[in-house]
Amino acid sequence: MRARILIVEDEERGVALLRRFLEPLGYEVRATQDPSKVKSMVVDGDVDLVLLDLMLAGSDGLDVLRALRDFSSVPVIVVTARDALTDKVETLGLGADDYVVKPYASDELLARIKAVLRRGSHEVTKMQPIAVGPIVIELDTPRVLVEGVEVDLSKNEYQVLTVLAQNRGRVVVADTLLDKVWGSEYRGYVSTLHVTVSRLRKKLGHCGKEYIVTKSGIGYMMKSDV
Repeated sequence: MRARILIVEDEERGVALLRRFLEPLGYEVRATQDPSKVKSMVVDGDVDLVLLDLMLAGSDGLDVLRALRDFSSVPVIVVTARDALTDKVETLGLGADDYVVKPYASDELLARIKAVLRRGSHEVTKMQPIAVGPIVIELDTPRVLVEGVEVDLSKNEYQVLTVLAQNRGRVVVADTLLDKVWGSEYRGYVSTLHVTVSRLRKKLGHCGKEYIVTKSGIGYMMKSDV
């Protein structure tokens, strides 16, 4: 089945360039210039990947990303002319899977698209859930339950929690988490990791504070018991 890519971009020329590049490679491309249509297009269109510009007419792409993460963990690659490090850190912290600065090399964008789709397509079957106290992480769904109640996590939040749970009782270095969740090119972006862990703790309620421990200057550890 062809991967379905949604382009959120307000410049028709930019959309046309991406269409001409991606469609001959076998991707099914959809596009919108209207941020208010993103939710319905993702929910109804069974989208595999979103390419999101941050500089949208009448709207900030960061707001679109925040809204998107409220209801979906669909992979998102931000493609934008904004090249400030603060923009990149904030965007990744909000749940974007990758960040590409315009102008970009087509081969680089294609490699990043393939990498993100590949990470999202890994299927884990017949794997036992990981239970850490009242936190249960189902690996084949994937979903997380806290005291029997499902918690809505973004893909990156889920992956951070899973890595910590798989190494419970041991400190996981920040760069190791960044490598496993975002990719090796994001080593050093500790602010992105801190923002993600902060959101994760809040969503897990009192269990987040009790079980996820910060090891200052090193990384994080998930307690095996409290």
